[in-house]
Amino acid sequence: DGNGALWGCSQVRHDTSIAALFKIDTATDKLTVVRSFNNADAGWNGWNPQTDMWWDGQGAMWFSAVFDVSTGTRQCTLYELDTSTGELIGGHRSRDFNMVNSPMLDDRGVLWGTGSRFGFGSSGYIYTFDTRTRQFTKVFDFTGTGSGAQTGAHPDAARLLRHADGNFYGMTAMGGPGNGGTIYRLRFGPTPMTQQAVILSDGRVELHGVLRPNSRDTEAAFEWGADPLLKDAHTLATG
Repeated sequence: DGNGALWGCSQVRHDTSIAALFKIDTATDKLTVVRSFNNADAGWNGWNPQTDMWWDGQGAMWFSAVFDVSTGTRQCTLYELDTSTGELIGGHRSRDFNMVNSPMLDDRGVLWGTGSRFGFGSSGYIYTFDTRTRQFTKVFDFTGTGSGAQTGAHPDAARLLRHADGNFYGMTAMGGPGNGGTIYRLRFGPTPMTQQAVILSDGRVELHGVLRPNSRDTEAAFEWGADPLLKDAHTLATG
């Protein structure tokens, strides 16, 4: 979590039927049960945590849990755990939502993840969850078997990977040609990559960068300044 602790969730504690959220101090190996987790926690139905916990770099861990209601309809909840207070916050819950791996956070505070529908015949989908507005959105559905666009099934078998090129990559367990699974790339908008600047002999600096427009009309510019965080930076348009 950036503070020397590993976080995790157990499905069932040895002395009860309640799951537990815990952390391990990597300096001392001490394990601490932060809180028990019951099926009405934070006012949201959910138990049986089924994913790894994912730190968002802003003091919170994210994970999902499944709940079986009396009718047998399964629901999944996306939770946020405040690592400083132990407060548990329900983010999104739906029977049309299944997540078995943790999402990835982009630069805008939006989580990107893969899911499927419980027994609804869906091949799975990619979703976004805005951590500020709590808005859950399906980006698109996978189409199953075949050789066309967006083929594949069960993308929740593996988490998304954010590559250095700015795009997300993932894989499906099934679907595609021969129903053997697919490897896919999720592109969204132009992808700029700043390269190392070159100091010229007369003291000037030559800026370099690469831009992949991803089939969109694109204009590029450099931001430069003495502050590493680009405070009060100047903008230099490219020709």
